Amino acid sequence: MVKITVKNNLDKPIWYYEWSEFSCADSFSLEKKENEEYKYFSIPGLRKTPTKLVELKPNLEKVYWLNLSKLKERCEGFSPEFLAGIYRLGFHYGFSIEEHWGEKVYSNEFTIKEPKVLLISTSGDERPSTGKIIDLKHGSIKIISLKCSTIGRNEFGLSKYNCSGTAELIKGACVEGDTSFFWSIIPESQGYTISITKCLN
Repeated sequence: MVKITVKNNLDKPIWYYEWSEFSCADSFSLEKKENEEYKYFSIPGLRKTPTKLVELKPNLEKVYWLNLSKLKERCEGFSPEFLAGIYRLGFHYGFSIEEHWGEKVYSNEFTIKEPKVLLISTSGDERPSTGKIIDLKHGSIKIISLKCSTIGRNEFGLSKYNCSGTAELIKGACVEGDTSFFWSIIPESQGYTISITKCLN
């Protein structure tokens, strides 16, 4: 989550297009640092939609948030590793509704770090879904991908699975061997065991 503060230190109002999580923030642009130079950074799969012009009066400020989790949900093929790097925000504004473009300032640099990824394995009567957040003893993880195979059936005739895949560490620590058992909401099923097999970074 990146906090964005727009503050008007001038003695007159400014006009700009309202923030909208980069779905169309025409007044906001994201620039990535490459070889000591900043270049416009386009997030793949993110389509522009209209936003409204807003006025910010002198000595007032507005706070916005860039939610990276929402970007991962909305952008097909979005990879958190792709986003890692050093950035700044460009902010375009003007002094009237008719002339709302022409002035530009930049934010301080900020860094988006590559997420901590780990390998996981599961076994049991269920296959946890991609995107599911799971609390383990030492932290919380979010499942990125799983590949499962059927290894038989339980006493009720339901399939039993072995799965392996990757997860993102949401909070806490990655501890290899951390294992938890989760009961199923299906009456005939026992649930599944999930464990961390390797911390990648």
